[in-house]
Amino acid sequence: MISDLHDLGFDLMEGRYQLSDILHEQLQNSIRFVYGDEGLDWVEWFIFENGYGDNKMGANDENGKLICQTYEELFQYLEKNHKLCIH
Repeated sequence: MISDLHDLGFDLMEGRYQLSDILHEQLQNSIRFVYGDEGLDWVEWFIFENGYGDNKMGANDENGKLICQTYEELFQYLEKNHKLCIH
């Protein structure tokens, strides 16, 4: 949708009315609230370095055991290891 608007001349990523910084900050704060800083690091690794899983990279623990490679595995890992107690 943002790409279509860009084609029409509306640059919401870097232009005068950019939304990307605001949205990125809200996403970071939401993830940090539920999973803490380490959980946010995992999500950012998955998005930026692993290309949302498209790069087929796997994250391994210190023993070489695969931690996550897909959205589902990342979510399970975060829920089990980084979820903060939210009441």
